[in-house]
Amino acid sequence: MTFPYLYLPHVQHLAGITRLPVLFPTGRKTFATLKVAQGVPRSQVMMTTGHQAEASFNLYLGIDESELLTWYRRTARTVA
Repeated sequence: MTFPYLYLPHVQHLAGITRLPVLFPTGRKTFATLKVAQGVPRSQVMMTTGHQAEASFNLYLGIDESELLTWYRRTARTVA
């Protein structure tokens, strides 16, 4: 049985990434961030990553709640 995360140093070398180590948590966080950005419901992404509280999930993604509110206000439709 092979573990995909064992290939991460090789992938890092091929991609020319030198500023940070590419580890399993990096891939997990990238997956979660991309899925949220692609519009997958946050609850489904939270189930996948094992987060139970949205506050801890936001910290995991590096999202500040005030930043979220600003984004929602900017993109929400105004109802007359």
